[in-house]
Amino acid sequence: MPGQHRNTNKRIVVILVSLCVIFIAWLLLRFFNLSPKTKNFSGGTILTVATSSQFVYFSNLDGVGVAEQEAETPRVVGIMIDNHPDARPQSGLASARVVYEAPVEGGITRYFAIFNNDQAVQKAGPVRSARPYFLDWLAEYGDALYMHVGGSPEALGLIKERGIFDRDEFFWGSYYWRSRDRYAPYNVYTKSERWQTLWDKTAREKSEWEGWKFSGEKPAISTSTSIASSVAIQYKTDYAVDWRYNSSTGKFARFVNNRPHNDPETGDQLRADTVVVQKTIVTIVDSYGRRHIQTIGSGEAIVFRQGIMIEGTWQKNSLEGRTRFYDAEGEEIGFTPGQTWIQVVPLKARVETK
Repeated sequence: MPGQHRNTNKRIVVILVSLCVIFIAWLLLRFFNLSPKTKNFSGGTILTVATSSQFVYFSNLDGVGVAEQEAETPRVVGIMIDNHPDARPQSGLASARVVYEAPVEGGITRYFAIFNNDQAVQKAGPVRSARPYFLDWLAEYGDALYMHVGGSPEALGLIKERGIFDRDEFFWGSYYWRSRDRYAPYNVYTKSERWQTLWDKTAREKSEWEGWKFSGEKPAISTSTSIASSVAIQYKTDYAVDWRYNSSTGKFARFVNNRPHNDPETGDQLRADTVVVQKTIVTIVDSYGRRHIQTIGSGEAIVFRQGIMIEGTWQKNSLEGRTRFYDAEGEEIGFTPGQTWIQVVPLKARVETK
């Protein structure tokens, strides 16, 4: 019948129009989901850049997007890693989310690598001994797991006094191993499978802590900022650190003694999204040359991210308070999401920028 054909044609047209509307709506939603967002959380504000998939939640540890709100404040593992020449090259630093480098005896440096407990890390080390100022930075990450091999008398006393969740290799050796291709004491290692077992066996509840402010946007040029392609830090002979900006990656590549600092597990050169130079008071406290480093208080700081140098200050108001970094206008500096390195240096250390 002609009328039936007309009704059929109308239905087909309605269906086709509906499908077109749905398709256009999907395109619009997809387009607007790719627009930049601002997300507030307990650790500050994260400004994300347009990506193929947007996140609602972001890690307090590194500012990177996470799948669920529970993951915003992860359980953290802090590991002491040696930087004696015989301990090089170190394993695991490329995977750490935050790395502190600070002086120890003799003016050499030691690393304090912070990992998300849920990361997969096949080898981290060589693990070395505890020092008190690293414990002050550890306190910023809530009830974190601290892994080390022995420590100075002051550090061991503070671990007990503060009730730190620590696992000293001297007493918990099954969570470490000693490599046969290096000699002691530069041969102690651990990995994520072992520290995850430690967390699984503990009755400690997950604690809350605040992160830094993160920003995916490039810093604007102001009275605090200038373009910087590199920063060089001289701790002492054989401890010359260089960070050189690579505009193609948007990261700073790390060099030690003018050679690329590579991770032996991956073969890749270490690269940081944010590099901080934190200047503070460092004094020698005993005949062994042990150091006291001022961690609570304030001082000068320089932050490097996305090829920009931001001059300002650092401030830590209490043991568990987060060390925060501010520009010349008093605004908190946003770090680029990803890996952050904190270079802690004495007030008179030679720091050169280009």
